[in-house]
Amino acid sequence: MMAMEKYKHRVQVNSGLWDAYKDFRKTYKLIHPEVDRRKYVEICHMINIRLSDKIIKESLEFRMPHRLGMISVKKDKLEIRVKDGKLLKGKMVIDWAKSWELWNSEFPGKTRKEINAIKGKLAIYTMNEHTNGYVMRWKWDKSTCNVDNQSVYWFRPTKRNRLALASWINSEERVNDYYLIKKYNGSKKRKRLTEGQERVQEVGKV
Repeated sequence: MMAMEKYKHRVQVNSGLWDAYKDFRKTYKLIHPEVDRRKYVEICHMINIRLSDKIIKESLEFRMPHRLGMISVKKDKLEIRVKDGKLLKGKMVIDWAKSWELWNSEFPGKTRKEINAIKGKLAIYTMNEHTNGYVMRWKWDKSTCNVDNQSVYWFRPTKRNRLALASWINSEERVNDYYLIKKYNGSKKRKRLTEGQERVQEVGKV
């Protein structure tokens, strides 16, 4: 009997700004003839960056049009769980800086790609002690989404947005906080800490 090959799936992006621009031209080419493809892309990037910055720096919960749900940054309490003597790492956060420092010392002369291919290497996890154990992440709230088969869709923030969130959380200029999901009597409710209460930060990548 042959071992079954592990199923691998990569999300295929089959539409983008070029497709959106073609729809824009069909509808608005007579109203905005000066907006060519390059200008359209620049405008879209500008809008996306401003929205992302408001989500990160002002805790905006962006409700997407056409009932596509809501994008925001949420914070969760880091929980350490052990089962059958083994640490459950599902919600643990890797300290990438310290982990790479460890791997570079353990595997001298190897490239980043070669180190990534090594199985079973040890990783260093951050406990976020200076944040009282909170971790902030980008979230897509589907509770108001009416898209068919929405369970097969997932949200992945861009590298720019992941790094921007980490940078802002570590910034001394930050005064905003993020919504926390807590359970009360078996139901989930949103609770936001008031200004002056604990100020949370996160280290590493998000």
